[in-house]
Parts: sequence; structure tokens; C-alpha cells
Amino acid sequence: MLCCDTIGNILRLAIIVGCIAALIFQYLSISSCNFLELESPVATESLPFSRTSIGIFFVGTDSECSKEPYDVTEDSFARGARYTSILSVLCGMI
Repeated sequence: MLCCDTIGNILRLAIIVGCIAALIFQYLSISSCNFLELESPVATESLPFSRTSIGIFFVGTDSECSKEPYDVTEDSFARGARYTSILSVLCGMI
């Protein structure tokens, strides 16, 4: 019986560690602006392209994130992604 208890405790620990890791990665996904990257040509010779990074809450240009979340009142897809992400984090914490 000791063997089964030890295996059960190890599996419980693995599940708890996995849930904690998932919450950490979800938080990083929410707080970053590197969900989708777009490149667009620029007319200057010193900077051949401009890279725009789009996240669930933040937008950045050339690896610099904005501090304020962008407005999604007109975009139902982005608004749905925000609600789904927040709901996923809350359900993961329970």
C-alpha cells in the first residue's frame, strides 16, 4: 500500500506543478506584446523594416511594448480573446 500512496503523491505533485507552470505561462502571454508580429517596409535606409508586435492587451513597435492597453471596443475578436484569457487564468487558479 505504501507504493501506491507514494505514486499517488508524486502524481499529485506533478499535477500541481503543471498547473502552476500553466498559470505562469498564461500570465506571460497576457502581459507581453509578442503574440503576433508583423513586418512592414519603411522608406528610410537606416531602418529597412518596422516590426509591429501585437499582444492580447498591448501593442509594440520594434521590440518596445506600450504601457497602456489598446482599445478594442470595435473589435469583437480581440475583445473575445481578452475575456477568454482572463477566464482561463481565473479557472486555472481555482
